[in-house]
Amino acid sequence: MGALNLRINNFTIFLLFLLTASDNYAKFTNWYNISGGMDASCAINLLNEDNYPDLILSGSVPGGPPNNSWILTNNRHGKLENYNSILLGGGSVVLFDYNNDNKAEMIQTGSDGGGTYFKSYTNSGSMIFNEYQDFNLSTYHDYLSYGDIDIDGDNDLILAGSGYFRSYTNYGKGHYGVYQNITPGVTSWPATTLGDIDNDGDLDLIMTGSDGSSQFKVYKNNGSGIFSFYQDIPPGITHGSIALGDIDADKYLDLVMTGEGYSRVYKNTGNGAFSLYQNLGLSILESSIALGDINSDGSLDLIITGSFSIQVLTNNGNGTYDLYQRLSRGISKSSVLLSDLDNDGDMDLITSGYTNSGATGTGLGQVFSNKCQILNLQPDIPSGMQAQDVNGYWKFIWNASADDHTVPALLNYKIAISTVSSNVFNYSSEMIDYPRGQANIGNVPQGWKGSACYYQSKIPVTTTAFWKVCALDTSFKDSGYCQVQKAEKLYSSRIIKLEPSSGIYFQSTGKIIGDAEKGCASVEVRIKNLKNNKYWNGNNWTESTNSWLNASGKEEWEYGCKSINWVLGEQHYAECRTVNSYGNRSQAGLKVEFIPVWSLSEQYSFCNYPNPFDPNKETTCIEYLLQNNDDVKIMIFDINGGVVRQWDYPGSSGNAKQGINRIYWDGKNVKNYIVANGVYFCYLKISSGKYLTKIIVLK
Repeated sequence: MGALNLRINNFTIFLLFLLTASDNYAKFTNWYNISGGMDASCAINLLNEDNYPDLILSGSVPGGPPNNSWILTNNRHGKLENYNSILLGGGSVVLFDYNNDNKAEMIQTGSDGGGTYFKSYTNSGSMIFNEYQDFNLSTYHDYLSYGDIDIDGDNDLILAGSGYFRSYTNYGKGHYGVYQNITPGVTSWPATTLGDIDNDGDLDLIMTGSDGSSQFKVYKNNGSGIFSFYQDIPPGITHGSIALGDIDADKYLDLVMTGEGYSRVYKNTGNGAFSLYQNLGLSILESSIALGDINSDGSLDLIITGSFSIQVLTNNGNGTYDLYQRLSRGISKSSVLLSDLDNDGDMDLITSGYTNSGATGTGLGQVFSNKCQILNLQPDIPSGMQAQDVNGYWKFIWNASADDHTVPALLNYKIAISTVSSNVFNYSSEMIDYPRGQANIGNVPQGWKGSACYYQSKIPVTTTAFWKVCALDTSFKDSGYCQVQKAEKLYSSRIIKLEPSSGIYFQSTGKIIGDAEKGCASVEVRIKNLKNNKYWNGNNWTESTNSWLNASGKEEWEYGCKSINWVLGEQHYAECRTVNSYGNRSQAGLKVEFIPVWSLSEQYSFCNYPNPFDPNKETTCIEYLLQNNDDVKIMIFDINGGVVRQWDYPGSSGNAKQGINRIYWDGKNVKNYIVANGVYFCYLKISSGKYLTKIIVLK
């Protein structure tokens, strides 16, 4: 009997394990309905200061009241409740911080039943929206998307529909003007999405819709916000939706589409072109899609609405999808969003659309709760912050964060930058944006360089910048911002000379000597062999361009070269840069070229440096090698043979001993006047012979 009880108990435990295990996976259950559900568009963002996402619905209901838009506020428990209505409806709506005031503003197209509009609104901070700009364009069933297409620190705008397909640039403070008319124009059922498809640091553009025939096109950004056609993807689609996301964690954005009865996944081939990867086999019309991690496994899952259905597909980890759940009360003419409404760590689902077609259709807004029991921790706060001067502009660099479920390749980042102070982010705001498709959450394009991430700004290095970064995982959970960093004008440095001589390096005794402006924290030196294009990294020669070596000293510094395994007789160069107390690095200074040799030899026994030189600012060092103590005569002649200056040293004096000897000429003649610009000849006479070299005076 006891054995039987044991078996029953074990079986019960096994069943409980299965039940518990199954509960760990995401499963959407209907939470509540939203009154006033409609077609067209919805957008979500943080509209007030309670850190809970709020919602705007924009559209119409067949046979219902005039087109309208509703703001729904989050009651801090995930319940979206009616707050107030705004003028327009029936079109497209986006919520993002277009004026860098750290509040989500609104831009909307639509109709109030009497006319069509295209307007922007500012957010008072209390979810009261005030009209800001009238674009004076008649639009209705259109599509809006946004992003910083010209990399100037504010969000620009893409409009498609009503015969238009154009970009609007943000001239600052959220004032927009037409930037580019892209052809062909889109007349109906458009969709657009922005993302860095070729990993070159700017946002590219994908469009679907109709200009009389169905279109599905890819456009590349030239880096300044101008788009050019790149690829036609067959078949063209309308009545659909598109979204970009790295579905297979290869650091390239892939593409998901639905529309005209198709549902497909396209793989990025690595250069921003797309090829068919998986046919999902779902016949979908009037659809909407969203990407996000719904089951805390780190990969991007997929929600598809349309054709009076709501379908949940999970990612197998390699970018292929399987149908996981079909939700009741399907919809069409729909919108779908993923967001953690109740801040419990998993993604909830919001849908809005028609429950059936025709004049008898009913508008339905639904919220589905996700009760995934797998704990999703926030990513690590970004570290390794650096700011570098790249062609005169700040480039901000940090190490990829770690996360409990999301691999580094799938983490996104939000950067906040200020050119004013450490707490007013006027260049790129700290507001978390929720674009359509949502897998591209954050405002940093997929910039990768090994394990480092970066954002290339257009802020001149002469401007002090304050900046901070946060990481976001595939469930849109953020790490919180790192400590505010300061990027300021970097200190310059120069190489004064190589010792013992300029232009030649004697490997047994040499070093590099330089100076930097007061205030630098350290100096780094890089040495390259010009013949084999390799750099000295302190141990060996390597192809790594990041082989910078720490010099000793600050304002006056030197780097000893005795331990370098020289390739003798070949041309090399040395360069230097400074590092300030925040870890920011200057651009490299002018390169100084030289040839290392075995020892002090007669071939390199007589030279001067610097050459040319300016007597008003410096002296030139005349350097010569003596094999033994010797009598020395040095004379400087002008081009007419006139003696300008002369030095005589007997063999027992300090400037006539075996080894390297140096004297310094201040550019003055025997009458103590600074000589004129030009070429002068320096003559050296010792017992072993006579030598001549040129000195150039250039004031």
